[in-house]
Amino acid sequence: MTASPACTRCGVPATRVLERDGSPWCEAHVGERSGLTAALTNADRALWSYGLEVCVEAPSVVVARLIAPGGETLKGFHFSAGIAFLPGSQVAIYGGVAPGRRYVDEGGGVVSHEDTDLPFFTRQRARELLCVRFLERVFSRSAADAVCAAIDESGRLDCVPRQELRELRAELADLDVRADSDVAFWKQRLFDLTEDESDVEACYDFDAENADLLCAIHRRFRLLWAARPSGVAHAG
Repeated sequence: MTASPACTRCGVPATRVLERDGSPWCEAHVGERSGLTAALTNADRALWSYGLEVCVEAPSVVVARLIAPGGETLKGFHFSAGIAFLPGSQVAIYGGVAPGRRYVDEGGGVVSHEDTDLPFFTRQRARELLCVRFLERVFSRSAADAVCAAIDESGRLDCVPRQELRELRAELADLDVRADSDVAFWKQRLFDLTEDESDVEACYDFDAENADLLCAIHRRFRLLWAARPSGVAHAG
């Protein structure tokens, strides 16, 4: 496992990052800094040694890479994440270390919705907002389990449908969440029980590993961009 970055205050392995600037802190000293913090993820640890290479910097286009020390490669693929800020206020993230639209292992990287530019990406952003701008929600076993638990506890269903709901919930453990036909069948059975489309919609969330990588790239880029010498002025 990749080692954690050192706490900014005392040098012990960090457990949290400050959302404002991406700096690492241990639990004992994070209270010294005001602002929201996020738990340090495996993706944060993996990217902590990465440096920033600015490939193109112009008023309308910026292309940069987060790159592993020494430009390490695996089977010809660079351990890097390319980040391109494009005309039309869109951001593309691509390369050997990049999230997918739905899952990390899909490949291909992601392109944001419009109104996502360099000023947006260099400021503190909530995890949910970043995910909404770049990723697609997928059927989530944990979200679906929470939906079933909430319905069960609410008392909305009579005795027999309630038992069927519990059986449906138990089946989640073995459900292949990437098999569209299996997921569709499970969702239809849930809808047949509750007759509420919002219950089905609530079974979707962003894939946690994919979201972790997106947020880690954002945090690492923000920290390194803020530390670099001033370059070309950008609108925002």
